Amino acid sequence: MEKSESEEDVSVGSKNEDEDESEEESEDESEKKVKVTPKNGKKSNKTISSDEDSDDCYNNSAEEVQKQATRFQEMNENAMNFTVTKGVPDGTNLFYVLSVPPGQWYNSHKNIKIALEMFFEKKGGMLPYFVEHLDEHKLRVEYSPINEMQYPPGKKYPKTCWMTVIRTSNINPKQELENELKKFSKHFKKLHSTALVPSPGQRWMNYSLNSGNTRVIEVCKNYMGDDDNVVIDRINKELIDLGSKPHRYSFNETLDKFLPDYYIKRFLQDFFNATSWDNVSDKMKKCCYKGYPNRKLPDWDKISV
Repeated sequence: MEKSESEEDVSVGSKNEDEDESEEESEDESEKKVKVTPKNGKKSNKTISSDEDSDDCYNNSAEEVQKQATRFQEMNENAMNFTVTKGVPDGTNLFYVLSVPPGQWYNSHKNIKIALEMFFEKKGGMLPYFVEHLDEHKLRVEYSPINEMQYPPGKKYPKTCWMTVIRTSNINPKQELENELKKFSKHFKKLHSTALVPSPGQRWMNYSLNSGNTRVIEVCKNYMGDDDNVVIDRINKELIDLGSKPHRYSFNETLDKFLPDYYIKRFLQDFFNATSWDNVSDKMKKCCYKGYPNRKLPDWDKISV
């Protein structure tokens, strides 16, 4: 069973066993230092010197404080759990699908996409790939072989999540992916923050009114109150709360962890010009469905919304 990136073992040291053995033979027994022995039995190049460490070793630099903060955020039970798929290859690039966990039902990805498009137009910079392809998807029951959907309690319409696609080269995909995720996270939080002008709640109202999506306003008024300002204030608080949550990522997942068959098919059509399973490589199929080739693929021609 393939491990996700978050579960991968971190090996200690960079030398191989042959080099370690040659060093041991040339080392004077009385001068050997205590070795750290990981669970795999291999000896590390690092040494333990608990008696000689000064108190300064316990102090943290600014960089270390930031790293600690990141680790603390990963432990936060209120964190948003993002899912990132394996990179699907096309020979030149890798394409990762990012699924954003369900947030506030009324918070449309289109509102954020337009805000980001205007932001990059103002800066005069190139529009990031993840902004260009920001979209939404219905949420699948994880790895469901029958394409079952997840539904909110008492509702007849499946849960909906935001999604986007991140493209990297084959040169250093892991670092490029990390950089793009940091950018996505930064923009997401900025557009759901107290510093935003107009406020997140007011922007939501402006979008809903001007896009003709007034039905969502009426639904909100049914349980928030009939006053527009009351609705804006409540939504503003909820969106700011959403933006204050730390982000946690799960990597190396297959598309069927969260995407229904229709969205997997559309992804293959849009980014790889696929017209049937016949022109989708086995490597790509393994990125789409967990357990392939030991599981049957859905009939391409029968896949629909």
